[in-house]
Amino acid sequence: MNLLLTFLPDEALPLLLVAIGLGVVLGFRKLSGLIPGILLSLVLAPLLSCLLGGLPPIVSVALFVGFVFVAIRMLFNLVLGAAAADHMVGALAAGVVHATFGLLFGLPILLLRTLFGAASKRRDLGGRP
Repeated sequence: MNLLLTFLPDEALPLLLVAIGLGVVLGFRKLSGLIPGILLSLVLAPLLSCLLGGLPPIVSVALFVGFVFVAIRMLFNLVLGAAAADHMVGALAAGVVHATFGLLFGLPILLLRTLFGAASKRRDLGGRP
């Protein structure tokens, strides 16, 4: 839930704090757990924007992929339950790692196979060595 609160504009956060306070007064004690997340997002937002703005693009992409995994996990945790969501996100992360290593090692091997495979075919056809 705290992750969803980061999408709210800064102008809506005081109203949200008042609504949470009213909910706590009316007996919804679980809402009080949202207050530290809201306050941390207000305090750390300028610091994080400076920090993330100075990162290289590849690190920003990696952080975005992690954020997408967290959002998918939250969505499927809501729909399927915690154990199924954990299993599904683990399988997705394993697929991403597998595809990354497949690209890192597969493309150079494919390039070498293409280059040297063409040279060996020329020799077989009686062409230049």
